[in-house]
Amino acid sequence: MKKYTLIVLLTIVSILSSYGQRYAPAAPTRMVNVEMKDGTKVPYRVADVQRIYFSYDSNPLNIALPAGLQKVDLKLPSGILWANMNLGATAETEVGNLFGWGDPTGQITYPDLMYYPVLSPTSNITATSNDLAFVMWGESVPDTWRLPTEKELKELIDNCDWAYQDTPVKGYKVTSKTDATASIFLPIESYRSNGTIYTDFSGYWSGSLNTANNQTAYSLVISSTLKEMKASLRSMGLYIRPVYGKKPDDMVVTVEDPINIVKNTVTLKAIYAGETASATKMGLVISKDQTLSSVLFDIPKTVAEIASDGSATYSISSQLDYNTKYYYQAYAVLNGQKYTSAVKSFTTGSKYSANAIDLGLPSGLKWSSYNLGADNPTQVGGYFAWGDPNEVTVSQNSYPYSVPDNLMDIASTQYDVVTKTVGTGWHLPTDKDFEELRDNCTWSYMVNGNLPGWMVQGPNGNSIFIPYGGNVQADGTSYQKTVAGYYWTSNNHDGINSDYFIIGSSAKTDSHVSYGQKYLRMSIRPVYGTSSTTPVTPTDPYASKAVDLALPSGTKWSNTDLGSSSETVPGSKFAWGETSTKSTFTQANYSWYSNNSYTAPPADTVNGLVNWDAATAAWGGNWQTPTEIDFNELMESCTWQWDATKNGFRVTGTNGNSIFLAIDATGTGEFWASTVYFLDGPWKYAAAYFLYFTPNKLSTNLSYYYRYEGRRIRPVLRTN
Repeated sequence: MKKYTLIVLLTIVSILSSYGQRYAPAAPTRMVNVEMKDGTKVPYRVADVQRIYFSYDSNPLNIALPAGLQKVDLKLPSGILWANMNLGATAETEVGNLFGWGDPTGQITYPDLMYYPVLSPTSNITATSNDLAFVMWGESVPDTWRLPTEKELKELIDNCDWAYQDTPVKGYKVTSKTDATASIFLPIESYRSNGTIYTDFSGYWSGSLNTANNQTAYSLVISSTLKEMKASLRSMGLYIRPVYGKKPDDMVVTVEDPINIVKNTVTLKAIYAGETASATKMGLVISKDQTLSSVLFDIPKTVAEIASDGSATYSISSQLDYNTKYYYQAYAVLNGQKYTSAVKSFTTGSKYSANAIDLGLPSGLKWSSYNLGADNPTQVGGYFAWGDPNEVTVSQNSYPYSVPDNLMDIASTQYDVVTKTVGTGWHLPTDKDFEELRDNCTWSYMVNGNLPGWMVQGPNGNSIFIPYGGNVQADGTSYQKTVAGYYWTSNNHDGINSDYFIIGSSAKTDSHVSYGQKYLRMSIRPVYGTSSTTPVTPTDPYASKAVDLALPSGTKWSNTDLGSSSETVPGSKFAWGETSTKSTFTQANYSWYSNNSYTAPPADTVNGLVNWDAATAAWGGNWQTPTEIDFNELMESCTWQWDATKNGFRVTGTNGNSIFLAIDATGTGEFWASTVYFLDGPWKYAAAYFLYFTPNKLSTNLSYYYRYEGRRIRPVLRTN
């Protein structure tokens, strides 16, 4: 059996006089005296003692399975089976041995806790190496002989009839309440405390530690007038009545399917079963990763917040992304062990709703029955800047100007606020969609719920209502509300303006396509399906640079740095968030630094924002600076091979295609990611992530440093 060692550290104390050691009288020799049971003392000089320790006998007690051992089914709710005799006994009327709690040898009889292992074990011992029943009689899992838990002893009390008897020996006959033929006998004889044997009651150990006082463990105490659970000192000698069954779970944690999902809010429910009151930590985690390797939210609960049925409700609001799949898991920590539920998932809803109406139009396009941001046709809904899917525009100065000038139609792209906030399939209507609606439907002016506008009836008799909502000017004032309708289309007009459809007092004659400043906020009417005209696909002059590495995301990587025409020639350097290169990089000449602080970007990742992303500003279209996630994908999904001749890494995808990342004159390779350092602390918004490598060494974890530093950019092309 494994030894248990208690180390006693001895300190030699030297006593010196105030006049110094030179003049001090000789100190008496300090001794360690070991007193034996027969009273003899064995002295040792402290200076000669290195350590003192206690160990178990090398031949621990051996308790074999007795011939008459039976597994008694008392028809208990847990299904656990009880032995018909104590550990160390050979018959049910024998008491067997007295054991200290957690003693795997069965021989420790130390009189008090000074010489008893109170510090270990520090958790429940059922079916562990400190469970003597398991050590002596244990079988292979899932079923085994072991100590009962506190809960299983309580179950025995509550679900059986107990009849005291004093002949032929004192004890209780414990009979199943549902099967009178099933019973066990628990004898009463004695217990050991402080080295002395007493006979006024007997105790039976559970394997459950008392977490409120780890010098004690729970036991069943019985006498002629008593049967109850108590916390007993672990050095006491009590009996053990083994049980047979699966190893117990101190805590079982489960999660249910989401109770309610409304837009980006969700209510989740967890169930905690077992020793809930003793849990030191409980909660629920949420991640976008099924493996939960990156936890976004860790929501704690206290024991007091757990309902009487063991349930706990977790509500998350306004912190989740829309139309996004999340994974969640509940957990509890008990006696230092973490118990977790299965991992389940939910998908958040859309920020805004839409209701598709088939008007029987030639294109087959369906129109929503109400505006974006409204809940029904009697509401105007929200006001939106063109090409601002994140809805950051509140004035001319806050407009992001993120859409490339040569992208002439943003329907169903990343810049389409309808697609982002309602869902795939929904998008902004084109110029031609509005003209089809105007030319193929019957328009009737009406007031609907105090809103003036037009009832538009399609060729098949179905209709939608389009209200006058006016627009919101750069200074935040409303313009022509209740007088005209201004509705953005998906068509880009030029770098400053985009197309919108204005609906005037005469739908057929006054309604037409016009254009205006992109930062103006107007109404949007979502459509679903294929538009009546094929969106314009602008020519990409940099398309030949895109290399498909067969990445899971489908992202393609440029074969050169930004500002370079060759894969082996390092490109230009940029400060993070600046769109033009320069010769020196200092905090003082950094565009996004003033008044001793860094300007916070409009998003944690600025890829695709033309005012922040040098790749997008230079190459347009869907070319962007890679995100932190893009770099991680490149490192995890590709083979990196150092090329000493060309001084760089050849990065090869699973399809055999490759790109080359060269080191520059500094002997390193440093490439900006478009992700700012957004965690709370002194680096928040002052730093951004970048990939860093040296010859023959790739940094598998992205670093971060001040944004004003100059680093290269390797553009990526988004495919979706």
